[in-house]
Amino acid sequence: MLRKKRIPTLWEVPDQLWERIEKLIDKFDPPAPTGRKREDARKLLDGVIFRFRTGCQWNPIPRVYGDDSYQVAIHGVKKI
Repeated sequence: MLRKKRIPTLWEVPDQLWERIEKLIDKFDPPAPTGRKREDARKLLDGVIFRFRTGCQWNPIPRVYGDDSYQVAIHGVKKI
């Protein structure tokens, strides 16, 4: 059986665009050598997109996009 190509959603960054964004994140906000392990940036960006497209509050964002407290912290601190 052939696998169907995944249909792009309104909530997720396409793979080609993510490759470009990831390079910018690594360049302008590299991971710290110490401290807590960094969350998956793509997952967090998808969560921010979900929040802006739906207009929901931060707490009801589905867990697939990361912890809501981390989402709020990232959005409040990082102004890209």
